[in-house]
Amino acid sequence: MMIDETKMIQLTQEAISAFLSDKIAKTIEQKQKKEKEKFTAENEQEIREKYEASYWLNYVVQNIDKVFLNVSHIAKLTHSSSQAINIKDAIKQDKYCHLISTQTANATMLDRGYADAKFAPIAEFLTYPVENTDKQLGEILCENEQCFAKICDDETQRIIWRDTIKGAYIAQKLSSHTLAKQIYVPVSDDCEYHLLSPMYSSSLAQHIFESIKNAHDKDNPAKLAKQKGEYHQNESIYFPNIATLATTKSNHQNVSFLNNQRSGQLYLFSAQAPKIKHNPNPPSTIERLLSLCYFDCQDELKEIRNLLSVVDKKALFLNDDRKNALIEHIQTIGEHILNQMSVIYYSQPSGWTKDIDMPIALKLFLDKEANRQFSFSQPELMKQITQLSTPIAKWISEKTHQNRILALEKVYMKIINVVLQSHYWVLQAE
Repeated sequence: MMIDETKMIQLTQEAISAFLSDKIAKTIEQKQKKEKEKFTAENEQEIREKYEASYWLNYVVQNIDKVFLNVSHIAKLTHSSSQAINIKDAIKQDKYCHLISTQTANATMLDRGYADAKFAPIAEFLTYPVENTDKQLGEILCENEQCFAKICDDETQRIIWRDTIKGAYIAQKLSSHTLAKQIYVPVSDDCEYHLLSPMYSSSLAQHIFESIKNAHDKDNPAKLAKQKGEYHQNESIYFPNIATLATTKSNHQNVSFLNNQRSGQLYLFSAQAPKIKHNPNPPSTIERLLSLCYFDCQDELKEIRNLLSVVDKKALFLNDDRKNALIEHIQTIGEHILNQMSVIYYSQPSGWTKDIDMPIALKLFLDKEANRQFSFSQPELMKQITQLSTPIAKWISEKTHQNRILALEKVYMKIINVVLQSHYWVLQAE
């Protein structure tokens, strides 16, 4: 919804008034609780004068260089007294997207910092949300000096307020600090080097914090469904062996707004290699393997069942859209089967099938030694793969239709053949 300039000015003025009224009420309440009978009418009047609109705006612009708005990386996360530059990661990452970063994790929540916690109310004021808009108060104040019209009749003063507040949104000049963690990287034999200052992404830290908090929530619907052995559309996520790093001890707000929300905690993930446990009784037949895959394939089998049921009831045929949907479901089932095969392939010792009566076709996908031992021409390979795809196609058919349809099973086999052959060559290339 577009808002005209007059309405925007009105909403901004209302936001200024609401912020200052709320700040006065909360400050008076806090002082009364702290000082009790020592709190006087004079103390209350001092608070009201401090948050009087024109006095407050002058205080804001006088200290505008002490606040940093809409940034993703906070220097104080490496040391709470560091005065190094805070930055916003705004460069779109199109390389190394497999690495976790602010950009690849879609960590969009920006932070606000300040040189000292006493300037936190200024950052709070400038980031105050304006009702019925998607902008913060400070962003609108930068655009139109008329937003101050109710507070001040002097146009020159209003323009000073507007232009000075813009400074909170201008990128800072690159600077480090003696308390910043720094790394010297040599770049030549002539004692030249780059000076790097590693910085934590507060945006990414908040994204991780909220993800872990949601996963640990005892009322998480997906978690409750898993405990009951029931299906849920959302994933149940588990974070093992998490450690925490305390960036502050008590005054978490000294670092930044989001750090205060996290109570000064940064989560650290374990870098230990997983302990692989060997299954003492891995499947030796394709039927046993498929029984292990059934739980993972339930959703796809249900979708195929529904699709075929509609086709039967309404006398429809498998047009291109239905065929594509069917192919996609079969491919996904194939991926689930390969995942189960891979678990066995990489967790069992090489050569574990040597003394087991098992088809060679199955050994190729479950045992490293067997995969290296046997070599096939393309026709021979397809013959081996067909020995697996045939019972898989039959299994899918039995799970999705009351009567076996051989024509459909041939379609299933062709799709599974491609999936298995592709995976076979991946294993060969390792």
